[in-house]
Amino acid sequence: MARKKKDETTNFILETLKDHSAQLELILKELTKLKKESKKTKKKKGKRKADPSLKSILVVDDNQYLLKSYQHVLESVGLNVDTSDKGLAALYKSRMKHYDLIIIDLILPDMGGDTLAKMIRDYDKKVKMVMITGYQSYEEDLVSNTHIDEFLLKPIAPESLIKLTEKMMNIQVAV
Repeated sequence: MARKKKDETTNFILETLKDHSAQLELILKELTKLKKESKKTKKKKGKRKADPSLKSILVVDDNQYLLKSYQHVLESVGLNVDTSDKGLAALYKSRMKHYDLIIIDLILPDMGGDTLAKMIRDYDKKVKMVMITGYQSYEEDLVSNTHIDEFLLKPIAPESLIKLTEKMMNIQVAV
């Protein structure tokens, strides 16, 4: 009985594909044409529009409100954003997926942001990392931290977050 149902389903799919073969061929031609056009387009040096399929960011902050705010701001300009409210979860995510930029709060519930940055830097030398903090007294330490590329003091205006992201990822986003 199950074999008969499987055969019927397969036959139905094959008949549907045959009925729509002209449309499928047209779609295939269009996709091939688009692919050729994209190969012809030369890559521009310097800043370029952000392509969400190519750029991704991990934001790490234990303050849920700030985490969602940063995520919203960055996604609103076309970037892929993952979030984490703990250092260990961020470490796991960064090992499972490549990020072009990681924004880390200095104070996290399970570890220091500087420790997290060092752990990530140990296995990913190319990722850009930005440390954020609300404590101005840490500014001098952050400037000399070799594991991070930049730092920002909270509160962070949306424009500053976007500008820093463009700088760190060498892109220009659509605002």
